[in-house]
Amino acid sequence: MSVACVCPVFLSCFNWGDLFVFAVFPFLKFVEGLIAPMAYTESQAVFESRLAAVGFEPDVREALIENRMTNLATLAFISEYNPSSAAEKPLLEALESLMKREPTVKEKAGFRRLFHEAYALATNEEHGGER
Repeated sequence: MSVACVCPVFLSCFNWGDLFVFAVFPFLKFVEGLIAPMAYTESQAVFESRLAAVGFEPDVREALIENRMTNLATLAFISEYNPSSAAEKPLLEALESLMKREPTVKEKAGFRRLFHEAYALATNEEHGGER
């Protein structure tokens, strides 16, 4: 019977906690030697679930994703509009451009809601998550 020899230096240098964290939480990414959570706003899965939650039909969700609108971070900066702007015309023009048709009132309402959520989250992440 052979016994594998394990180098004690390797065992002492390896961070077993990181291995466990990556195994249990695969959505974490390795950043410059540190474990950092993937930004909520960068997740396509989160974006797709939020699109469904605000009432977008599957064909509209697919149209947005086909036009590279794949996460909340991208949506947050889709146009020069921001929540303190007086007119939301640039935001609704961006939606119409992505959908390639005039959005319904329900779609406009859902898009506004999702945009404001995305903008708040993205700008919060941009400032280091400070509240």
